[in-house]
Amino acid sequence: REKRNYRPSPEEEFPHHCDQPLQSVYRDYMKENPADNVVPFARDPCGNLLVIGCKGVTKDWIFFYDHEMESHFALRKSFRQFLNSLRNE
Repeated sequence: REKRNYRPSPEEEFPHHCDQPLQSVYRDYMKENPADNVVPFARDPCGNLLVIGCKGVTKDWIFFYDHEMESHFALRKSFRQFLNSLRNE
């Protein structure tokens, strides 16, 4: 039996919101979460966000925002720690 390599089209590879400008991501997030003290800075292919705290006790913390659960999950205490966690050792 011949094995075929499936290659998705560009439309299938990335959901439409992956190329959404960051300003638009911010605007959409703030419409849904106006009281949050965080600012989104990245979005994953599933529509979830990485956000950074900008006020109070969450200032500088990095969170993963699950848009389906509408919940924040703390990842790191600072952007520097977050970046360092991405490095391969």
